[in-house]
Amino acid sequence: MWKRFGGWVVAALLGAVVSVAAQPLAQLQGELERIAGEIARVGEVAADLAVRASVAVDFEAILEIERKNFELEKRLHELTGVFLEQEGAFLEVKPELLHLAAAGEARAIDLLITLEELIAKIKGNLAMAWMGSAQAEENLVSRKKELLALPGSRRGCCVTFDTLAISTVYLVGDTFTDCAAMRVYQFQWSNGTLTGSGYATVILAGLAGGSGKEINLNNVNLIVDFGHAIKGLTLKFGEYGGNLNIMINGDRRNFQNFRDIDGMNIGGAHVSVPVGGHGNDKGILEIHGEIQKFYVGGQELYIDDICPIE
Repeated sequence: MWKRFGGWVVAALLGAVVSVAAQPLAQLQGELERIAGEIARVGEVAADLAVRASVAVDFEAILEIERKNFELEKRLHELTGVFLEQEGAFLEVKPELLHLAAAGEARAIDLLITLEELIAKIKGNLAMAWMGSAQAEENLVSRKKELLALPGSRRGCCVTFDTLAISTVYLVGDTFTDCAAMRVYQFQWSNGTLTGSGYATVILAGLAGGSGKEINLNNVNLIVDFGHAIKGLTLKFGEYGGNLNIMINGDRRNFQNFRDIDGMNIGGAHVSVPVGGHGNDKGILEIHGEIQKFYVGGQELYIDDICPIE
């Protein structure tokens, strides 16, 4: 619409008939004010989405925010296109309007400054709205990473310790995550005495019979929590001295070699040791039955590839 009026508006201004020319310019001003207001409202929605994205509690909430942010981006594209049309129309008559303003025409000065301030405001609102949308996306990515790192979010994954740095030492009470949430716990010696002075160390030596990194449990137990009840688990071990502990669903056992618990029912689950377990050897531990709580530990014990049965 503005383009149709552009020629006679300039002519009117050149003829100093500013009162006649002001009407189309006022229409342009009104349209720019409308655009500025709508973009500001979209920016507020974008800022709200960014906040909601930072605290999304699950993937369903994340997907809903992603859909809303996508619709918001489409609207921003539409508003940007409408704004560029209006700015283009203004640029067509701006040279003559500027000429009149430079000549001291008061109405021309007011219109020029008002329209340029509106355009600058719109560009600022657009920038803020796009920044809000981008921040929402960044927050969603961060939440996805956090949720995927939680135990139980990747059902079926195995604890391999490969995400942990070699030579990292964990003391009693320390926690860390690798597929499951883990915590180093006190150990019970064969005489029944409890100790909290042991430690767990991430190594790369193949002593557990797995692939990649493994963890050495030196007078500690390792609590393994997949974040939900599992139907069982398997793990690889290398046991080279001292006694061992195991706990399944609150049922604690203290024994010398894994072969000692082969065929036992511990905490309502069936335990088997199909390979090794005689002491000073590598082997495989299998547990079948619902597991809600679990830990295992030893004095010279190495474990790897703790895989849940879902």
